Amino acid sequence: MLKVRSPNDVIGGLFLIAVAILALWLCASLRQGTTLEMGPGYVPRLLCAVQLVFGAIMLVQGVTTEGPPLERWVPRPILFVLASVTFFAATLEPLGLPVAVAGVVLISAAANRDTKPLQVAGMAAILAVFSVGVFVKGLGLAMPVWPSFWSL
Repeated sequence: MLKVRSPNDVIGGLFLIAVAILALWLCASLRQGTTLEMGPGYVPRLLCAVQLVFGAIMLVQGVTTEGPPLERWVPRPILFVLASVTFFAATLEPLGLPVAVAGVVLISAAANRDTKPLQVAGMAAILAVFSVGVFVKGLGLAMPVWPSFWSL
């Protein structure tokens, strides 16, 4: 039996491998295609393969090199980051991209007690404007910019 020398790396590697296997299973019904004619499953499978490799590297590193002991898990960061992603998914269509992006920044910043509210508000505003500029104006993606109840 192998001795775990870095439990953080072992758990991280196992998590990456598990998520990659789950994603491969979820995109199994998508057509892969070829390199010249990529199907909708080509890039997801490619990214899963890359993630599997990184997970395996972390797993081997956790068994071969010394690392710090396993740290105590704190639920606050996990809950706030998950809440921010949920907020984005729930508000993108009805409230628009700027509100969804600002909400992600504000909610996820609450995961750390040391954040400064004025800096977070500034970052939220900058990222909201930047995301509209890049995704809506620059790339031309059809994302709502204004709330659906505003008729502009």
